Amino acid sequence: MKGKVEELERLLKDGADPDAKHGRGTPVLVLAARGGHLDALKLLRRRGANLDATDGGGGTALMTAARNGKADCAEALLEWGADKDAADTFDGNTALHRAAKYGRLECARLLVRARADRAKKNKDGKTALELAREKGKAEVAALLEQADADVSDSTPLVKKRRVASRTSSVKGACVSPCVVRLCTLRR
Repeated sequence: MKGKVEELERLLKDGADPDAKHGRGTPVLVLAARGGHLDALKLLRRRGANLDATDGGGGTALMTAARNGKADCAEALLEWGADKDAADTFDGNTALHRAAKYGRLECARLLVRARADRAKKNKDGKTALELAREKGKAEVAALLEQADADVSDSTPLVKKRRVASRTSSVKGACVSPCVVRLCTLRR
C-alpha cells in the first residue's frame, strides 16, 4: 500500500488533478472510498479534493463508503466535513439510506452519531429506517429505532479520534490501478 500511495502522491505533485474522474464520471475520491483506501483518501484530501464530488448518479465518497461498509473511510469523511445529508440523483438515497439498505451497522452508527437526518426520505418516500426494515436489516433498523426514541441524548455524536492508517495486511489495502491511473488525468 505504501508504494501505491507514494506513487499517487508523486502523480499529484506532478500536477495530476485530485478531482480527476473516471470515464463514467466517478471521482478518484469515490473510487478510493469504494475500495476502503483510507491512505489514498487522506492524501487526496490534503491535495484539495472535493469531499462532496459526485459520480454520474450523484453519489459521494461518503455514500459509497457507507454502502460498502468502509467505516474507517466514512468516519474520516465525516470528521473532515463531508455532507452527511446529501442525496444522490438516482434514487434520492443519502449515506444513511445506503448504510441501512445494505445493513452496514457501523456506518449507520457513525452517521447517527454525526446527526445525519433520519427523517429524510428518498424518491420512493422512504426513510433509512423504512429501507432497513424493508430489506430485513434488523440490526440497523434497531439502531435507527433506538436513535429515534432517544432524541434527547446529549452524548457527543462524533467522537474525534485519529483515524488509523491501513496497512498492507488489511484485505484490499492497495490503491487500485484505476485510482492511480485516474490521478494522471488533468483538468
